[in-house]
Amino acid sequence: MIEHEVKVLASKETFDRSRYILDEMLIPSRTIQLNHYYDTRDFTLNSMGNTLRIRQLGNQCILQFKHDKSFDGFEKSCREYEKVVTGLMSVIPSKILPLDLSMLSSTHVNFEYIGCLTTERVDYELDEMIISLDKNLYLGKCDYEVEIEFLERKKAEKMLIQMNINMHELSSIGKYSRFVSEYQRVYSVGTV
Repeated sequence: MIEHEVKVLASKETFDRSRYILDEMLIPSRTIQLNHYYDTRDFTLNSMGNTLRIRQLGNQCILQFKHDKSFDGFEKSCREYEKVVTGLMSVIPSKILPLDLSMLSSTHVNFEYIGCLTTERVDYELDEMIISLDKNLYLGKCDYEVEIEFLERKKAEKMLIQMNINMHELSSIGKYSRFVSEYQRVYSVGTV
């Protein structure tokens, strides 16, 4: 599956304003997501722009691998592999992923559990789009994000205008990259 989205790392004010605008138009759904991240100890996947996680929604766990990411200044796209799993794992073997192992020093790697990011998500569905307002909590930090997952770019552009979000606020930095940066800062480990 290929995912197309726009992301804005938002200030609290932009986040609250967006929520007010969307609440006036649509009925939201709310979820709590636990994003359990996996990587090598030197963050090989992150350095390649990939994300490996188990997303926990209530009792359901979904292994997700995001790879082949691109960002054109507006749209972020990537390939996404998903598989329902029975629970969390301490390691995820590379052999179960659709992964080109040539970038790894070994043809078989166990990706280790790195940590968890909790997302309080409010979703709005409109015109073949999912607009998500995310409050993210990780490693003692809180940030806010607006995501629009879309099929047609023009509709996403129009929604950003409607929410008073400027194009210069768009971000290519995803949750996992922010998590890794904070992890490295908190635990004083080498940068990627």
